[in-house]
Amino acid sequence: MNKLTLAVCGALLIFLSPAESSAVEPSPAVCDAYAKDMANQSVRGRPGLGRGAARGAALGAILGDSRKSARKGALLGALAGGARKARARSESYDRHYADCMMERVTLN
Repeated sequence: MNKLTLAVCGALLIFLSPAESSAVEPSPAVCDAYAKDMANQSVRGRPGLGRGAARGAALGAILGDSRKSARKGALLGALAGGARKARARSESYDRHYADCMMERVTLN
């Protein structure tokens, strides 16, 4: 082989070799941090304890027609609102973690 052929083959080898990716490889720790951040962002502004308590108090006062019923309604509403928000956060975390581990998102 002559020098020109070797030079062309070398240049092709360098040109066709896979380039190193600048993206962060997904690891469980990186994906965990990403999923937590995205889950917290996705539930921000959703009704939780406060709105659940207010709705429960209103419903308890209407149906029970007393302060005791309003307090019970507020307690049950707060529990339901908190549980709904926790479930939404958990579902969002699971979805984002799976996307990260399957490399469907680009992390920098």
